[in-house]
Amino acid sequence: MNRPVGVYYGAEKDLAPFKENENGIAIVNYKSGAVGINDLCIANIGIFYSPPDGDFILYAQAKARLDRIGQTKQPVFYFLNTKGSVERPIYDNLKKGQDFDDKMFAEWLLTQSKKV
Repeated sequence: MNRPVGVYYGAEKDLAPFKENENGIAIVNYKSGAVGINDLCIANIGIFYSPPDGDFILYAQAKARLDRIGQTKQPVFYFLNTKGSVERPIYDNLKKGQDFDDKMFAEWLLTQSKKV
Protein backbone atom coordinates (compact mmCIF):
# COMPACT_ATOMS: atom_id res chain seq x y z
CA MET A 1 0.00 0.00 0.00
CA ASN A 2 3.10 2.21 0.03
CA ARG A 3 2.24 3.95 3.30
CA PRO A 4 4.70 5.10 5.98
CA VAL A 5 4.82 2.65 8.89
CA GLY A 6 5.78 3.45 12.48
CA VAL A 7 6.40 0.66 14.95
CA TYR A 8 6.18 0.27 18.72
CA TYR A 9 7.10 -3.12 20.12
CA GLY A 10 9.92 -4.55 22.17
CA ALA A 11 13.09 -2.50 21.73
CA GLU A 12 11.90 -1.00 18.44
CA LYS A 13 10.00 2.24 19.04
CA ASP A 14 9.81 4.62 16.09
CA LEU A 15 6.41 6.19 15.54
CA ALA A 16 7.72 9.15 13.53
CA PRO A 17 6.64 7.73 10.14
CA PHE A 18 3.12 7.34 11.54
CA LYS A 19 2.90 10.66 13.37
CA GLU A 20 4.50 12.77 10.64
CA ASN A 21 2.42 11.48 7.72
CA GLU A 22 -1.31 11.84 7.28
CA ASN A 23 -1.55 8.36 5.75
CA GLY A 24 0.87 6.73 8.22
CA ILE A 25 0.22 3.42 9.95
CA ALA A 26 1.37 2.39 13.42
CA ILE A 27 2.04 -1.25 14.22
CA VAL A 28 1.92 -1.53 17.99
CA ASN A 29 2.30 -4.64 20.10
CA TYR A 30 -0.57 -4.49 22.56
CA LYS A 31 1.60 -5.32 25.58
CA SER A 32 4.14 -2.60 24.73
CA GLY A 33 1.56 -0.08 23.64
CA ALA A 34 -0.94 -0.74 26.40
CA VAL A 35 1.41 0.50 29.09
CA GLY A 36 3.94 2.68 27.32
CA ILE A 37 2.36 4.86 24.67
CA ASN A 38 0.25 7.98 25.09
CA ASP A 39 0.28 9.75 21.74
CA LEU A 40 -1.97 7.67 19.50
CA CYS A 41 -4.91 10.06 19.81
CA ILE A 42 -4.26 11.00 16.20
CA ALA A 43 -5.28 7.43 15.24
CA ASN A 44 -8.82 6.19 15.41
CA ILE A 45 -8.71 2.63 14.06
CA GLY A 46 -7.39 -0.29 16.08
CA ILE A 47 -7.05 -3.81 14.73
CA PHE A 48 -6.58 -6.66 17.18
CA TYR A 49 -5.19 -9.58 15.22
CA SER A 50 -4.98 -11.82 18.27
CA PRO A 51 -6.48 -11.60 21.75
CA PRO A 52 -4.26 -10.15 24.46
CA ASP A 53 -3.71 -13.40 26.40
CA GLY A 54 -7.18 -13.23 27.92
CA ASP A 55 -6.07 -10.40 30.22
CA PHE A 56 -8.84 -7.80 30.56
CA ILE A 57 -6.59 -5.06 31.97
CA LEU A 58 -4.19 -5.26 29.00
CA TYR A 59 -7.13 -5.37 26.61
CA ALA A 60 -8.75 -2.29 28.17
CA GLN A 61 -5.45 -0.39 28.26
CA ALA A 62 -4.66 -1.26 24.64
CA LYS A 63 -8.06 0.07 23.54
CA ALA A 64 -7.65 3.16 25.72
CA ARG A 65 -4.52 4.19 23.79
CA LEU A 66 -6.82 5.33 20.97
CA ASP A 67 -9.61 6.73 23.11
CA ARG A 68 -7.65 9.51 24.85
CA ILE A 69 -8.16 13.14 25.76
CA GLY A 70 -7.55 15.02 22.54
CA GLN A 71 -9.03 12.33 20.31
CA THR A 72 -11.18 14.02 17.69
CA LYS A 73 -12.56 10.91 15.97
CA GLN A 74 -14.61 8.05 17.40
CA PRO A 75 -12.29 5.05 17.78
CA VAL A 76 -13.18 1.99 15.71
CA PHE A 77 -11.89 -1.46 16.62
CA TYR A 78 -11.67 -4.57 14.47
CA PHE A 79 -11.13 -8.00 15.96
CA LEU A 80 -9.68 -10.61 13.64
CA ASN A 81 -10.21 -14.21 14.60
CA THR A 82 -10.37 -17.64 13.08
CA LYS A 83 -13.72 -19.41 12.93
CA GLY A 84 -13.93 -22.17 15.52
CA SER A 85 -10.84 -21.00 17.42
CA VAL A 86 -10.52 -20.08 21.07
CA GLU A 87 -10.19 -16.43 20.05
CA ARG A 88 -13.96 -15.83 19.94
CA PRO A 89 -14.64 -16.89 23.56
CA ILE A 90 -11.58 -14.94 24.72
CA TYR A 91 -12.85 -11.76 23.05
CA ASP A 92 -16.38 -12.40 24.38
CA ASN A 93 -15.06 -12.54 27.95
CA LEU A 94 -12.81 -9.52 27.49
CA LYS A 95 -15.74 -7.49 26.17
CA LYS A 96 -17.63 -8.41 29.37
CA GLY A 97 -14.73 -7.11 31.47
CA GLN A 98 -13.52 -10.58 32.45
CA ASP A 99 -10.21 -12.39 32.09
CA PHE A 100 -10.13 -15.64 30.15
CA ASP A 101 -8.34 -18.03 32.47
CA ASP A 102 -6.95 -21.57 32.29
CA LYS A 103 -10.19 -23.05 33.64
CA MET A 104 -12.19 -21.39 30.87
CA PHE A 105 -9.70 -22.63 28.30
CA ALA A 106 -10.00 -26.19 29.63
CA GLU A 107 -13.81 -25.92 29.42
CA TRP A 108 -13.55 -24.65 25.84
CA LEU A 109 -11.24 -27.56 24.94
CA LEU A 110 -13.78 -29.99 26.38
CA THR A 111 -16.55 -28.55 24.22
CA GLN A 112 -14.29 -28.84 21.16
CA SER A 113 -13.48 -32.48 21.84
CA LYS A 114 -17.20 -33.24 21.95
CA LYS A 115 -17.62 -31.73 18.45
CA VAL A 116 -15.12 -34.13 16.91
